[in-house]
Amino acid sequence: MPSLYGGYGRYGCIMAFMACHVAATHSSLDYHERMMQSMTDAMLHEMLDKLPDVIKEKIEELGLAGNELSMEEFARLPESIIKRLNPNVLSGLTAEDVGELIMYVGNSPEGLFHLLSHLNPKVFREFLEYAQQLIDEQGAPSPEIRVVIISAFEFHFGKKLNVEDIELLSPFLASISVDSIRRMKDKETFLALLENLTPNIRKELQSAQARAILQAGLRHWGKTSYWDEEKLSMIGSLMAYMEPSELKTISPAIMMNLLPMLSKFGFEHSRGRIIVNVATQSPGWKWTADQVKDLGSLVQYLHSSEIINLPSDVLAETGDMLVKSVTSNNGTRSQVRNLAKKMKESMGKVEDWGAEEIQTMGPAISGLNVKELKNLPATAVVQEITNLRKGSFSKRQKEVLMNKFKSARNDTAKPISGKELRKLGKLAAGLKSSDFKQMRPQDIRESLETFKEARKEMKKTQKFEIIKKLKETEGGIGEVLVEMGDLASEVPLSSLETISVEQMGFEQEGDNVSEVSNVGKIHWKKSQSMMMFREVVKKQMFADGLDMISAGSLRFLGTLTLGMTCDDIESLLDDTIISVVGVLMEQDGWDKRQLSCMADKVRHSLGGSDNMTASLDEIDITLLTGQLLKELTADELTNIGSQERQHVYTAIGQVDVTNMNRDKQERIANDILKMREKDRAGSVIDSEDLDVLGKLICDVDADALERLSTDVFSNALYDFQHCCLSMKQRKVIGKRIITDFGSPDTWSSDIISNVGNLLMMIKDSDIQKIPRGKSTGEFSVVAEEVMGGFKTYLETKEECEKDVDMNNKDTRVLEDGFINVAISAKNALVFGAVSVEAQRWRRETYSPTCEEIEVLGEGNVAWTPDELSAITAAEFENCAETLGLIESFDDDQLDALLDKAIETWGEAGDMTSTEIQQLGVVATRFTADEISQLNLTDNDAVYAIAQYSGWTSQQLEAAAARYVALNGGSTSALTGQDFISLSNFLCGFSVDDISTLSAEAYGEVSSVVGSLSCSTEQWAAFKGLAFQAFGDLDDWQPEIFSEIGFVVAGFTTTELSSLSNASIAAIAAEAIALIPEETFALGFSSAQLLIFDEDQVGAITDAQQSELSESQRSALSTTGFIDEDQMDIGAAGKQSSATAIMVFQQVLTVALYMQFA
Repeated sequence: MPSLYGGYGRYGCIMAFMACHVAATHSSLDYHERMMQSMTDAMLHEMLDKLPDVIKEKIEELGLAGNELSMEEFARLPESIIKRLNPNVLSGLTAEDVGELIMYVGNSPEGLFHLLSHLNPKVFREFLEYAQQLIDEQGAPSPEIRVVIISAFEFHFGKKLNVEDIELLSPFLASISVDSIRRMKDKETFLALLENLTPNIRKELQSAQARAILQAGLRHWGKTSYWDEEKLSMIGSLMAYMEPSELKTISPAIMMNLLPMLSKFGFEHSRGRIIVNVATQSPGWKWTADQVKDLGSLVQYLHSSEIINLPSDVLAETGDMLVKSVTSNNGTRSQVRNLAKKMKESMGKVEDWGAEEIQTMGPAISGLNVKELKNLPATAVVQEITNLRKGSFSKRQKEVLMNKFKSARNDTAKPISGKELRKLGKLAAGLKSSDFKQMRPQDIRESLETFKEARKEMKKTQKFEIIKKLKETEGGIGEVLVEMGDLASEVPLSSLETISVEQMGFEQEGDNVSEVSNVGKIHWKKSQSMMMFREVVKKQMFADGLDMISAGSLRFLGTLTLGMTCDDIESLLDDTIISVVGVLMEQDGWDKRQLSCMADKVRHSLGGSDNMTASLDEIDITLLTGQLLKELTADELTNIGSQERQHVYTAIGQVDVTNMNRDKQERIANDILKMREKDRAGSVIDSEDLDVLGKLICDVDADALERLSTDVFSNALYDFQHCCLSMKQRKVIGKRIITDFGSPDTWSSDIISNVGNLLMMIKDSDIQKIPRGKSTGEFSVVAEEVMGGFKTYLETKEECEKDVDMNNKDTRVLEDGFINVAISAKNALVFGAVSVEAQRWRRETYSPTCEEIEVLGEGNVAWTPDELSAITAAEFENCAETLGLIESFDDDQLDALLDKAIETWGEAGDMTSTEIQQLGVVATRFTADEISQLNLTDNDAVYAIAQYSGWTSQQLEAAAARYVALNGGSTSALTGQDFISLSNFLCGFSVDDISTLSAEAYGEVSSVVGSLSCSTEQWAAFKGLAFQAFGDLDDWQPEIFSEIGFVVAGFTTTELSSLSNASIAAIAAEAIALIPEETFALGFSSAQLLIFDEDQVGAITDAQQSELSESQRSALSTTGFIDEDQMDIGAAGKQSSATAIMVFQQVLTVALYMQFA
């Protein structure tokens, strides 16, 4: 039976290409054009005659005859030939013939479109009917096949689809374009579309398609407030794409009736909360057990206060559902804690619980505090461990449970078995690295699924021991690589050098190369993917070159393609590059340099003229995706036809644009508004405009923000919280928040939650008005959600400030805004906690509770040092780990917490490894003398504190010396595990000490070392270890430079000047900034600076620029990644330094003259 997938059998085109290349392997479009033009009738006769048997009859009808060519051999014809086959031959094919041929050209969109568009229209319709049979047997075809089929249909029968067309195209509707949906002007076609969108098709729809369907609903049915239960039922899962303002207009009674349906769909948090809020406002809502059951998975959007207030009889009937939904959907700590608190009300003391009580609590047991977990009977914990493994436990909670688990074993000294380990799931992250060290390699090998589940929550020290054990198994890493999943990203380069095609499991992947291989699903480190693409893909699989590699082969390789260099990209065939890039864009993680090289390749394939992008059609745009399209220049995007340009902009607006040039983002946003005639004063930007803008809403100017409709502004709040906004934009947004939502003293908890981290943009006096009492509008109800929303802001803060050119004053304004919100959240929590004694906490120093500390997150910076000192020892014991994770504390706050730790646990020398581990960043306030007394024997504990920055050189030296003294007394004996554990403490070793470290140990963890904060002299010493581990510099492959990270800062000028283009391309931008300015200027030539990408150029410091020659500055300017003003600053700095020296010399001369006159 033919296939719509495009499979080629066993190795598919991957291995077959090694022996089955056709003669035409040149990689230029010109070559293929000349080849086709120079074909004689006899040559064409021969080529066409060598088609499969299924179309032999058609060939003979044209009077052709010759030798047979198998179907698989036909598949080896490059797309360049397939898409130029004689239309006369294609027009004579039957539906069955086409189904057979798609098996071989399915991964070549242009070839497939050529085939389908030249069919007899009647045959094309017959093929669509025949395709339904294939889909019923084999499942849905790939996205690019669906796109091509719909485009070919519109080519044959016009772009305006009717009811019959929709029914015929129903299997392919997951790839219907936004423009096709917008062209559906009659209601019957729209209704036919909804009817034919099966649940599986709806799951595949992109947000732009879903929004276009909803906009069609607004055109045909009117505002959402008019939509009845029948219409909303037809919309079904697409309600997840309705804007918040649209959901709010639905009748509460209708929403309540729809809950059983809605509970089956996934909603973003703010939308899910609106559904719950609207439904519970219905007059018929009484919080009965049946109504709570109707909420289903939507209970995850209940406020923690709503959970704690559930009637006991309702909880008894719905407890299992609540536990499953809240804990499996990453509910807030407040939700889980209140659920546990509510459930345990009728269960007695935790120390008296048996297996039955723990089973009833299930994963909700993660809502218990550390002390309560310690009091659980160990035997009951062991008995129900598989039930507990689903909970969302903190690291400390996992450790407590694992101590319980180990203590209940008959032989506590015996290593944990594989059988025991496999019961633990994510709880395995609570074991010590020493536990893994004691285990049998085979037990580790048989527990890979457990490690894959727990990987994200495991420390590097734990993962190191696991990898070490896997190396000891029979066959080593190579035999288990396919089964490791993302754990493979921890494997050192040296263990991947000899991996073969067979060990990567490619021969076991089956017959369908439209699927991604198992190895291609692993999230490799950049250095790993670079090595494996070269050593396995290029040397073993495509030794003759990449010019004939197909799109299907690249899809099969998956994440390994992320190791491609620009030379690899350049070697791809121009004539098929859009199809190939379309597959490559299925991967996330391309760096700017790779995307830029792909964009250059696309430009070349289009002819390279000023208006080359005008030829891009709907298929091209769909294949290239927003990820690649955003790499085109603003002028190139503007040259695309107006209808296609809207498609392009919609695609760009759906992807992450944070790494895109800010000026280009703003220009595109402005062009969208101009194209939609919304760039004029007084024009209102509506929801359809927002659908096109997508994430580019972040880049509209302050004037446009003023012109957003009220609904659009409200709907865009979530996007604004993830934007890098200028101060002008922030001021407008802050002003509009007050204008659109009214005075904060009237706000509900839902408004506070939706505004989220944008609260920092309103005045402090307005923040203080936010309700904090016991009403439904209290801030404390959503404090955890609001403060959690600041995580993204804090993680991207520095990059954003650089992106929008903020000055120090602007930065201080934002920092003050964050602190003001944190203080307000803290005060709301405190006010609620002591409302009975409303004034007491104002006269006395308040003692924070663990519950409040967990809710505030990074907002704990709002506590004063005195308040932190007032935490009771019992509370500190329960939440020391949480406090140790807050890196925003100032020195006074950290000192208060360290004093509290000493008060609770004793002096530094008395603290246990478990206690040290909980300190986290607080440990940075130990004196050097105190560090010299710490128990630094546990790898996990040392790693837990060493990973933080902010240590003084004296502290680092003390920590390094203490660790060596307690762990063998010799730096030369330190292992890779020791290197990981020490982390930043490695920077406490002297240059002489570093030179004695093991090169083998360094080679195992070089990427960890390369991310530390050492001095230039220390980096130079580590460079010596790198040379021992990886060989002479001349022999280094590019991935080594990616692997060693900041060690490049220790290179000499001679070493830098010797680097190849590929080596320079692999240097991390952050490492560039660490190179001493004089070394940088003397080391990199003008020609080398031309190789720098945008991130590398952006990392060059003013001090480095000031040392550059005119030729070097000219080279940087030529890259296009730095403007003249920045270059002038660098030049001015150099001139200023020279002037200062001259002035000093003149002053000195005068002084000497006066002295001796």
